[in-house]
Amino acid sequence: MSRITDSTVLITGGASGLGKSLARLFLRWGASRLIIWDSNRTDLDSALTRFQGRGHQAAGQVLDISDPDQVRHCASKLSKSGITVDILVNNAGTAAKGWFASHDHDTITTILQTNAAGPMHCTLAWLPGMIEKGQGHIVNISSAAALLPIPGLAVYSASKCALSGWSMALARELDLARTGVRVTLVNPGYMDTAMFQKVRKPVWMPCMNPDQVASRIVKAVRKNRTTLTMPVLVRLGALAGSLIPSRIFEFITGRVMGLDRFIPGPGGKNDPS
Repeated sequence: MSRITDSTVLITGGASGLGKSLARLFLRWGASRLIIWDSNRTDLDSALTRFQGRGHQAAGQVLDISDPDQVRHCASKLSKSGITVDILVNNAGTAAKGWFASHDHDTITTILQTNAAGPMHCTLAWLPGMIEKGQGHIVNISSAAALLPIPGLAVYSASKCALSGWSMALARELDLARTGVRVTLVNPGYMDTAMFQKVRKPVWMPCMNPDQVASRIVKAVRKNRTTLTMPVLVRLGALAGSLIPSRIFEFITGRVMGLDRFIPGPGGKNDPS
């Protein structure tokens, strides 16, 4: 069981949405220090003011996790002040909604570097210290989009598939080396966050509250779970994809679950507005 009490927790993208919900819960479970890495200074200042106003030891840095130089600089600054990280939550991410043919090269690069490479840079900055202490926990927030085909999120899905594959391989490496460092991969479904506003809600896919998702993630960390996929419909859909013919699978995910209508198609087709 990973210990949260008296731990130092660093959350990327922790100034809003799921990250902010996780920050509140880790503090409630006894974390002694919270560090937030976020690219939005306004949200960061607001979150820190709230946490500090409640008596918590909270600090933050503004950076773009897709830039390894910024990650190294911020991590080095914290390390020089004597701070080590016990629990790292790779939560920050970005998405561009739209059919793949509508994207430009810069958009593709930004999504892949932020969602896939960014967590790797952040982990590499803190993992040696965790290994040296013989304990630590890394939480990687992936997505149901890594398990189910969602038209209109092709690049986002690719970035989360990369994150998931790396996370599982990293967990195995750390286990084989008996480092004492744990990894939890989280695949949440549709959440009520700013990233996916103005989309058509899937018919059979419940919209999850970030606080509820955060609660399950913290419990998974405490129990050292390697993977957490929610809600159950996502788990069933992913299982079906490996067991049934592709046409039937496409019908179930696209028509029954409503994922074909989640993002507007070319020319505004299926536009939820």
